[in-house]
Amino acid sequence: MINITGNHDIGYGNDISQDRVTRWEQVFGKSNFISSMDIPSMEGNGASENDTYSRRTQTSSNEEINGTNRSSRRLHLVVLNTMLLDGPSSDENLRGQTWAYLQEASLLKEKNPKDKIVLLTHIPFHKEQGICVDPPDIHVHWDNTIIEQTMLTPNTTQWILNTLRPDFVLNGHDHYGCDVIHTFHHDQDTWIASATDLSSPTQPLQEVQREEEETKEQIQPARRVREITQRSMMAEFGGYSGLFEIKTPVNGHEEKDLEFRYTACGFFNDLQVWIVIITDLVVVILWLLFGLVHLIISSLTTSSGQAGKKTHALPSGKQKLL
Repeated sequence: MINITGNHDIGYGNDISQDRVTRWEQVFGKSNFISSMDIPSMEGNGASENDTYSRRTQTSSNEEINGTNRSSRRLHLVVLNTMLLDGPSSDENLRGQTWAYLQEASLLKEKNPKDKIVLLTHIPFHKEQGICVDPPDIHVHWDNTIIEQTMLTPNTTQWILNTLRPDFVLNGHDHYGCDVIHTFHHDQDTWIASATDLSSPTQPLQEVQREEEETKEQIQPARRVREITQRSMMAEFGGYSGLFEIKTPVNGHEEKDLEFRYTACGFFNDLQVWIVIITDLVVVILWLLFGLVHLIISSLTTSSGQAGKKTHALPSGKQKLL
């Protein structure tokens, strides 16, 4: 199981301390680590068992990691504590350790450019306002440490996309969820995000790229990275989870890129919520009406009984007087 720390676990930059990070890691595991596995080849060789490497092993050479020079491609799940990227923070030493880890992780593709990286974080990448529900927003304390943050800063986002070079990004934080594709624009030398539809099963990014290549010749192939921000599993947001699939296309002995697929899975929709709410209201109103009618009937019955007793008592009194 992979656990990703967030603001409810260790806080933002203003709240973070070594004690909080240590407490988290003792229960849920490392806040920064890489889990790697071989990508099955087209020659029929199966993938090796999953290997989880410590930070020390991540910085080692290929010979130290595998014992021999490897030519196979690998898939790396890079877990990154984004609560300690932008700063300053209350513990700059911890933030420095996070950036050192990120620098080490960026060596993965330098060793083997054919490797694939899936980045797992909490705080989403920067996007312009209007692409997602949450706008880019950072609140700081009087000492300039971060007390609230909806997205990473543009500089941090650009650095990760350029240096770590992830192939797919999964994160959370924005309760409404968001699905974007970051495209590198050579003319502007920057990454720009554009929205896609999170509500429907999504087309693999590789298929989108292949379709564009078939319809338009490109001097430089477009560099794209898809980022999924998981919609919240809270009932208010539909109780969402997500299905993330990694598939290896099989086409003879030709080596193909991995296909990353994501499907948003809602537990229920708004119609069901309103049906429950309206049904509850109707039941409550009916019970109140029943109670009111019962109270009125009881009052009338009691009044009638008392009046009858008084009417029968009068003749008896007159007879005694006579």
